[in-house]
Amino acid sequence: MTVITEYTLKEVSEHNTEKDLWIIVDGNIYDVTKYTLDHPGGVESLVEVAGQDATQAFEDVGHSDEAREIMAPFLIGTVQGFSAKTSRKQTVQIVRKEPVSSQSNLLSTKTLSTIGAASLVAGTVTTVAYKLHGKVHIPGAQQYLHKINFLQSENGFLKGFLLASVLSAAFGAGFASYISKITTIPGGFGRSAMYKKVPKLPTRHFVGFLKSTEFQPLPLVSKQILPGQGLVRLTFELPTPTTRLGLPIGQHVAIQAKIGEQTITRSYTPTSNDTDLGKLVLLIRLYDDGMLTGQYLAKLKVGDQVLFRGPKGAMKYQKGYAKKIGMVAGGTGITPHYQLIRSICEDPRDTTEVSLVYANRTEDDILLRSELDLWAKSYPKNLKVHYMLDNPPEGWQYGSGFITKDVLEQHMPAPSNDGSTKIILCGPPGMINATKKNLVELGWKKPGAVGKMTDDIFTF
Repeated sequence: MTVITEYTLKEVSEHNTEKDLWIIVDGNIYDVTKYTLDHPGGVESLVEVAGQDATQAFEDVGHSDEAREIMAPFLIGTVQGFSAKTSRKQTVQIVRKEPVSSQSNLLSTKTLSTIGAASLVAGTVTTVAYKLHGKVHIPGAQQYLHKINFLQSENGFLKGFLLASVLSAAFGAGFASYISKITTIPGGFGRSAMYKKVPKLPTRHFVGFLKSTEFQPLPLVSKQILPGQGLVRLTFELPTPTTRLGLPIGQHVAIQAKIGEQTITRSYTPTSNDTDLGKLVLLIRLYDDGMLTGQYLAKLKVGDQVLFRGPKGAMKYQKGYAKKIGMVAGGTGITPHYQLIRSICEDPRDTTEVSLVYANRTEDDILLRSELDLWAKSYPKNLKVHYMLDNPPEGWQYGSGFITKDVLEQHMPAPSNDGSTKIILCGPPGMINATKKNLVELGWKKPGAVGKMTDDIFTF
């Protein structure tokens, strides 16, 4: 049983390195030194808050509840003198006081304020039109005025009434145009596909199987060992053949299992999506010393029940997210990229251009290669793929070695000032950290410690 001890802030601050890493969340102290290699955001994001109160950064993550479950085994103590006044609830309120960075929130705020202003102006126009009709010039109004012969009348009231109507029409037309501009999301809405695609996917909202606050069991119906180092494809059956998973593109699911005395939770991105009715498919690399993969998933048999919860994650991809996306993947880190690529290639309305650099040790380790190559061939304006291998075979036509700055400059889109280009990363922490550094040197804006969908560089 873990002994809970009180520590001072000074004592916590001394544990601030990758080899000795403590953090504070809601007054609780966690020793996450052994978790750094498993952390989805990589070692770097944990080191940035090492020895500090990481509550605010922790709350910014889209899967905080899941993260709390993952962190539970690492709890070692509490902060001396911690008060309930600095609880999670207050932290969330403080976060909400910060400037909103989400484009959708900015849009709604801007739109509401504009509508409010429009209502005020419209009312004012009717009131003062009579007094101003001979003294002001309203752009766009004259094209209406010269057609109204009644304004030549000496009837002042009629002049004012008709002028108010004209002003309202002119203002309304301008306002409608303005609203159209500020609510139009760039990147493909309303455009025709430039080439033939598969039939349009259904856009109607359906209630899916997943629940974000509750783990639910699903039976394993297929376990397929794949070529490569410890790869397995697990297929789980949803309640009915027509049940949808209910997973937005870019998000992941959580698996929970009790192993010995501990309850372990880990996150995975399915290769299936809501168009694959009745099933959930995972592609996972098994590690002998992995608490969940080696001691649990590797031992699963067909018919076993596994607990799932979701959706989780900060990414919720939609058309218009970016005009160009650069993707860097390593090993099984291809799975969240695969989900986005599949959505883009299968949607005839999505004209997003994707450039993928995918690194592996050997050619046999390249996951989902046949699908990626087929999409790149079928939809060349949507997808370009460049493979990198540590040990390439003779006659290899792609790249070899590390993903260097030169590789990124050659195969990734250039950074933009308007957010129209994005970079998305997923893979081993060492590769991700080196890639971030190289991208920043190429002019990309450095992301914060906690990844957000609005970042120019986003890490799954």
